[in-house]
Amino acid sequence: MGTGNLPVNRPDLFSHLFVYGSLLSDRPAHAVYLSGPDCHLLGKAVLDGYDLYDLGPYPAILRRPHAGVFPDHAPAYVYGECYRIGPDTLRRIDEYEGEGSLYDRRRVAVRIEDRSVEAYTYLFRRVISADQRVALGLQPWKTDTMNQLAATHVWYAAYGSNLLRERFLVYLQGGRFRNRCKEYNGCKDRRPPLADHPYLIGRQMYYGNETSSWGDGGVCFLDPCQTGRTPGRVYLISRAQLEDVQQQEGPGSRWYPDRKKLGTLEGIEVLTLTNHVRRQEHNPPLDYLEIVREGLLETWGDRMSPEEADAYLLRPAAGWSVV
Repeated sequence: MGTGNLPVNRPDLFSHLFVYGSLLSDRPAHAVYLSGPDCHLLGKAVLDGYDLYDLGPYPAILRRPHAGVFPDHAPAYVYGECYRIGPDTLRRIDEYEGEGSLYDRRRVAVRIEDRSVEAYTYLFRRVISADQRVALGLQPWKTDTMNQLAATHVWYAAYGSNLLRERFLVYLQGGRFRNRCKEYNGCKDRRPPLADHPYLIGRQMYYGNETSSWGDGGVCFLDPCQTGRTPGRVYLISRAQLEDVQQQEGPGSRWYPDRKKLGTLEGIEVLTLTNHVRRQEHNPPLDYLEIVREGLLETWGDRMSPEEADAYLLRPAAGWSVV
């Protein structure tokens, strides 16, 4: 990266540029467009309020809200780099990005460490499918990584006690949850999820069966035939990890034998565990309900009040209206 001899007496000649895809420092186009003497890396940067999409050979960003607004209400951030560049470089990059036809160059505010910088970036002009969004845990954008993950990983959608990350990690890493009597073997692959965020499940939740693990009472199931609005949480884990989680949840016909596909997110399947036969309903134990409540507020606390969490848990079939 060359810093060159920047004419500090003519700062008006220079612009800040936020890049998030093929112009990143480890991508091939960088050497062609951003290695000249009028280019200077200011640092890694974050753009708030935008979503990143994987379009195959290149990425794109759009401001939220937009036509592809998501039911899971995941935070909107794009990770990239910010450069100080000269006018010749800006003109060349306009041509490269198809400014005015494929992308529009716009001014945005990006964060570099603890300061805000106004910079140009390129916004996509065309329609984008919601399932092409790139999760925060998979940024910055790299097509090879996304393709590999789609083959090896899934989003596991939790809606009961696994809403609480601490609880779910016991399934992955083994041990006891808060010194309760039951001990879990964990997964053969004990690595934590690559990413997680809120996800609104379009199926109805209810309390079924009776369990002694939490005290007498029912636990959460999804009814695959009843639509609803169930606040959940998705974890990006490997397919092998999901198999091990299912074994620990209970794959028998009475518990969670079924993997239900809920859709796709960032091109990766969203799967959950439930039972296709509606179980006999029972009120949940208070200890269990408190963990579900704690997980709800940990996952959705910026949009769900404690009172809303209590109301939803009292009548889960009514669902929850996201604000």
